[in-house]
Amino acid sequence: LVDSSQYAGILGGSKDSLIDSEYSVIGGGSENYLKGKGNAIQGGLGNRIYVDTALTVGSLSNYSFIGGGIRNEVWDTQSGIIGGFRNKIFGEESGIIGGARSVIYSDNSGIVGGQNDTIRGTWSTALGGLYNTIDLRASGAVIAGGADNYVNLSNSGIIAGRDNRIDGESVAGANPTRNVVVGGNGNTVWQGIGVSITSGEENLVDSSQYAGILGGSKDS
Repeated sequence: LVDSSQYAGILGGSKDSLIDSEYSVIGGGSENYLKGKGNAIQGGLGNRIYVDTALTVGSLSNYSFIGGGIRNEVWDTQSGIIGGFRNKIFGEESGIIGGARSVIYSDNSGIVGGQNDTIRGTWSTALGGLYNTIDLRASGAVIAGGADNYVNLSNSGIIAGRDNRIDGESVAGANPTRNVVVGGNGNTVWQGIGVSITSGEENLVDSSQYAGILGGSKDS
């Protein structure tokens, strides 16, 4: 189906829809849906580039791309998804490669692989892993692998491990940032500046600067 579109077309496939579009194309696949300007869907099943005016997120998606995969969705401009299953992007200039059920709500962020990862902080990256989250205060943050890890401070990161957490609050005169947790299980950095925890279990560094824990269990 092509409706209310110009300089746009569908190249093969079945049950694809191209609505209110300009300079856009659907290249094969099945049950794909595209709306906006300068967008492209290349193959796959049930992929969508569009806007739903009933939702408050996003605007009309322009210059975005989905390359294959199953039931992926892009809701904002200049973003893309390659492969994967049920991944979603609600931010500008963001991308997801592979993986499943991951979501980006922020601009200039990316997810590679993994499952059920979530990014809300800008300029942030998740590499693989499972159920990892980069939250709103975590601009420029990274999570690489692991499971159930959480970062909510800027320029901070977690590498592997499980249930590790970097978090804090905005306080006048202080800007918690540049923290890292490498591996381990259940380690926490709270309100840190330049803090690190390497391995170990249930270790805690609270309201500290340029401090660290190397291994051990339940140290604080």
